[in-house]
Amino acid sequence: MSTISSHVQNRQPTQHHNRPYSIPQISTTKQPHLPKELIDSIIYASQHKHHITVVELCNKAQDKYKFPKRVYNLLITAYAQLRQPSRVIEVFEESAKIYAKEVNDYNGVIQALVTSDIGKSIEFLKRMKESGLTPSSDSYGTILIAALQADQMNVAGALWRDMMEQNVKPNAITYFHVMQRAVQLHHAALAMDVMISVKKNNQGLSSSSFDQALEVFLVEDSNVGCKHILEYCARKEQVPGYGSLCLIMDTATRRDDDELLFLSWKIIQESYKDIIDAHPYHALLTYYAGKSDLEGLRVLNNMALSGLAPHSLFLRNFVSKCFPTADILDKAFYMLQSIHESGQKITAVALNAIVVGCAIRGELSRGWATAEEFHKFGLTPDTHTFHALIYACEVKEDLDSAFAVFQKMIGSGLSPTADTYSTLVYACLSMRDFVQAANVLARATREGRAPHRTVYTKTIWEIIKLGDRFRKLAYQKRKEPDYRETYENAEAYHELALSISNMMRAAKIYTPRPLRERLYGERKFLSRREGDHDEGYQVEEEEQEHE
Repeated sequence: MSTISSHVQNRQPTQHHNRPYSIPQISTTKQPHLPKELIDSIIYASQHKHHITVVELCNKAQDKYKFPKRVYNLLITAYAQLRQPSRVIEVFEESAKIYAKEVNDYNGVIQALVTSDIGKSIEFLKRMKESGLTPSSDSYGTILIAALQADQMNVAGALWRDMMEQNVKPNAITYFHVMQRAVQLHHAALAMDVMISVKKNNQGLSSSSFDQALEVFLVEDSNVGCKHILEYCARKEQVPGYGSLCLIMDTATRRDDDELLFLSWKIIQESYKDIIDAHPYHALLTYYAGKSDLEGLRVLNNMALSGLAPHSLFLRNFVSKCFPTADILDKAFYMLQSIHESGQKITAVALNAIVVGCAIRGELSRGWATAEEFHKFGLTPDTHTFHALIYACEVKEDLDSAFAVFQKMIGSGLSPTADTYSTLVYACLSMRDFVQAANVLARATREGRAPHRTVYTKTIWEIIKLGDRFRKLAYQKRKEPDYRETYENAEAYHELALSISNMMRAAKIYTPRPLRERLYGERKFLSRREGDHDEGYQVEEEEQEHE
């Protein structure tokens, strides 16, 4: 390697950061070209980030040789890394006396200036336009990204507007950084400007930028932004994620935007028909329920045809809002009849919605009449039908009819489920028949169809409250003859609560600590635990530690 190259390798440029550097004064008279060996040395120093060495080598050769354009660019980069923006501009002006400048040359200077002074880079951008050149997407993008990273949102906004006025199309990198910053700042207006530009210029958007745009619009509940997203997808044949589309449907339902709701649903049906779950159906049902629109019943039927079924509480809430009057309930039934006559299949879920509507109003006879019409649709009442009828008995406060429905269900060949027993227990609790509730829970526990823990705990707490009232009454009547009878009633309810707690233990259902302490007392309960190694208690202890 030449002597100069060896000199570059052996230098320690970090020792000279405080030295002043002069600008190479280029003479316009004819000079010999810079030797190739010296050019190679300057390139080598620049590649290894020895920026001070680049400046020194150029200073030594300034009066002897004519610099090629590439050396000027390397010198500009060196001064930029040394944080000397004024020197960058001076070198550029010296170079402009010899070489005609193009857009890429200006872009290089802008990229060099933006690292140290965003204001000077904007001034240089204006100078570029004054010289008759049209800035490119890189010209704007470099400054725009730097302004966003420096949280200079006003500067970024002005650059973006100027970019749009000049009809400059941003590149994918600019879109990505602008959208990323909009998401971080929850700046929906900026994200909206980006999406409008994307649609206007008919440009592609990276998947990362697309997901970010959708995120900020969902966070800000921007329906207009979501519409831009979906329209963009339709034109570019890109598909948002399934979860994002479901969130858009939820947003549209909350904002009562039917256009956005059905646009999202259309994309889901076209692109994700094999993986549709209950989420989008729930959004549609909520929308129709809010409008008391019978079309919701058609959606419910289609949901059941796809193998999905809403939760019983959701269905009850949907029916109560969608069928507020008996007349609308009749229209719903006739609508199902017309759908069936047109050759479409009707599901038991749709018919059960009618039965639930009757149950909410306590119209047991009407619910029975609807259940008897199932055969006209080629169906038979299922467990959910009988659950609705039991609920009708609860609303009507007719416990005997509730048990009659239960027996009718067993007689029809259907096996009770945990939900069946839960519905029956709640009917007993609503009519304050705690003995019957305990009997139902005992039967469910024996048959291995124990309801959820909340059914047991609710029953126990209700019994404890009643026992406390008897105990308080016994204290008030402690001097009266019937004092003992009232006290015995209180103890009987306490024993009934203990028996239900033992059912929970037999079913290996965790009993919450406050309930255990209330039933046994802290000391008595701990004494029962000391010698008891039953598996059920071990499960309780593990769950307690986990909580």
